[in-house]
Amino acid sequence: MPALPAVLLRNALAGAISYAGAFVWTRVVSRLSTSGALPARLARKLSHITTAPFFLLTWPLYAPGPAARWVAAVVPLSFAARIARAPSRDAFASATARGSDLHSEAGGLMAYGLAVALITALGWRHEAATYVAAAALACGDGAADVVGGAVGGPVIPLPARDGRRKTVAGSVAFVAATVLGSLGMLRMARAVGFGVAHVAKRELVKIAALAAAVELAPVEDNLIVPLTAFFATRHVLSQRWWVF
Repeated sequence: MPALPAVLLRNALAGAISYAGAFVWTRVVSRLSTSGALPARLARKLSHITTAPFFLLTWPLYAPGPAARWVAAVVPLSFAARIARAPSRDAFASATARGSDLHSEAGGLMAYGLAVALITALGWRHEAATYVAAAALACGDGAADVVGGAVGGPVIPLPARDGRRKTVAGSVAFVAATVLGSLGMLRMARAVGFGVAHVAKRELVKIAALAAAVELAPVEDNLIVPLTAFFATRHVLSQRWWVF
């Protein structure tokens, strides 16, 4: 086990790299949106799909031991807190807001940051549930919006959210993207030495379908979707729900 000062220094540096990477990436996407290179909706979805997976890619930088998860969780939590303090001054929220609906966009960003912080603190890098939850949030929810808007087709007979109706194509894309994203993230975790449990493909489909059903509800899906996938995965793997 490394000496305590070395552990603290490594975690502090890893946290700084995680934060800087997320900050720079959101600034790049914001600039692309404000310059007109990307439509605001596409910029919003690009950030939604990529930010959480990029954050997970920095996890091998953190030291072994229990303190690392808390340092890592502070990174997305700090983004959520920053937007909560001054949503109108957040460049990304302003650049990607739907029309004048800045508060709605800021609320979604805060929920996204809070969700990533929660699954980081609850599961961390050695638990399969963390990666499945991240896939549902980033890949599944992002694909549902992109495919649903592009393909259209039959709508699901539920009240519209944000002026848009959910589609069958969007929900199918949610399930497919969550399963594929989970498989990719779990493989990545094993490749860097995190001993995550195996989750059968048929179980991933069930978890993804449950999360897709929850995504249809009139709630903040950036928060409830990943938490649903997280605890459903724990249930499938017969792990206790509230253990760290």
